[in-house]
Amino acid sequence: MESINLLPVELQPQKADRRTLLMRWASVGILLLLGIAYVIFVVQLFWWQWEVQQMEAEMDTLRPQVEQVELLERQIAVDQNKTTTLEQLHQTRLSWAEVFREIKNSTPDGVWLMTVAVNPETTKNVVEIEGQTTIFEQVGVLALRLKELPYFTDTVIVEAKDQVVNGQVVTRFLIRCSVKPDPEVLMDSKGQEKKLSGANGEGAQ
Repeated sequence: MESINLLPVELQPQKADRRTLLMRWASVGILLLLGIAYVIFVVQLFWWQWEVQQMEAEMDTLRPQVEQVELLERQIAVDQNKTTTLEQLHQTRLSWAEVFREIKNSTPDGVWLMTVAVNPETTKNVVEIEGQTTIFEQVGVLALRLKELPYFTDTVIVEAKDQVVNGQVVTRFLIRCSVKPDPEVLMDSKGQEKKLSGANGEGAQ
């Protein structure tokens, strides 16, 4: 049995065409995709926040170890600086054995060195050389040779006295040499003054 719709045309329900249905379904699909994307974004955001919290907790756990490593690195750097400084001091350190050898080699014939003393109690940074000779002029020769050595800044004949020994005139002299500034080398490891006694000049009898 057929039915007749007596409503006016503008009030009668319109049948949706295929294009309209497709647009509606497309809109629903887009909204659904947007909803899914939003949910994924929220989940990912919470996941990132959780990872950040885990990393911060791990960093808090490792921070004491990191501080210890940094402290060790600073100590190593300080030790390296000290080592470098010590090496530099060692390279510039005055070798007293070499100084004494040079003093002995500088001693002219006819001169006997009785005592070579480093750092006497009366002065600092000096070497005092006591000796005897039968040729007074050789005292001046020794002083000039010592002055030319690279270890001293000044050389002075402090005294020269004649005395008769076994019927022969012998000059007893004292020469004072100022050592170039290097406080580390003026004392031995026990803090005692260094001495070289009984060094004779080459050719001395």
